[in-house]
Amino acid sequence: VVGRVGKSVCIPLEIPEGDVIELYWKFRPLEPDSLIAVFFEGKFYDHYQDRFQSRLGISLSDKSCTLQIHKLQFQDSGIHDIKIIILKDKWKLTEEFNLTVYEAVSSISLKEFNSTETPKPSPDQTCNITIVCSVEKGSHVTFIWKENGKNITKDKFLQVSNHTTKMEIVLKHEEINVTYSCEVHNKVSQENATINPWKFC
Repeated sequence: VVGRVGKSVCIPLEIPEGDVIELYWKFRPLEPDSLIAVFFEGKFYDHYQDRFQSRLGISLSDKSCTLQIHKLQFQDSGIHDIKIIILKDKWKLTEEFNLTVYEAVSSISLKEFNSTETPKPSPDQTCNITIVCSVEKGSHVTFIWKENGKNITKDKFLQVSNHTTKMEIVLKHEEINVTYSCEVHNKVSQENATINPWKFC
């Protein structure tokens, strides 16, 4: 299960026919027996852990039970254990789900640096440009560079840090219309920006 910081996530659980009379929700990164929420006698209680209080919910319908976590935080990532007791013969069902919370990718910053000695190369000269692509925020991000819409192999650019990558290119005069794009994404968001580097030659 994947969630985004500050947003909500809903986890549907399939249950056998019968009314849910009890539900016990535990968060494994805490102590093994630490409850974070309980459904009992038709009421839902989430006051067991301060940081989860007022952020949890439950929705019950025929053969389904949907758990909700609101205003997601990084610390909500981990294994959640659920024990459900069904009215019919007090049948017990145990479920678990692994939640990973991601921070969304922020807007991309593209910067260009011209290392060519001649400001405006003549038709028989080349232009050396370094393009730096970075984002301020985003967890577990992946960078993809493209030239005229086609992916560039990873050996052509350098990953400077978790949030920054750069690429050095040599442009010929006939490549005046070539565009380069930087795409940054994770499992919950994506950003991209495009540039025509020749105008910086």
